[in-house]
Amino acid sequence: SPNLIFGHYPEDTHQDHRNVAQATITATRYARNVLFYEVPTSINFSPSVFVDVRKTIKQKFLILGMHRSQVQATKVAGLSILESSRSCTIFRGFQNRVKYAEGFTPLRLALDFNI
Repeated sequence: SPNLIFGHYPEDTHQDHRNVAQATITATRYARNVLFYEVPTSINFSPSVFVDVRKTIKQKFLILGMHRSQVQATKVAGLSILESSRSCTIFRGFQNRVKYAEGFTPLRLALDFNI
């Protein structure tokens, strides 16, 4: 079984994201580490876990840009998913005192301090 599972945050304006989040909660009831991530349609997202993504930021946007059907899907004229994601990554970085970060809200997070 996986050590770490990521899923959509349950509070979301998009019904598919809400349904996937609920399915994730159900399917991971025995998993030790489940983190919810933020998307532009997330509501009331307040992360408590941050990951510095400076080393992978270029790859993130390259891959995100390949998801062509979603790039302009913001429903805001002149704003792409790439721009929205970049702004969020900078803001979460600022919150964590780094240039770029991703924020997560844990459903469960088991820390092992025997490193």
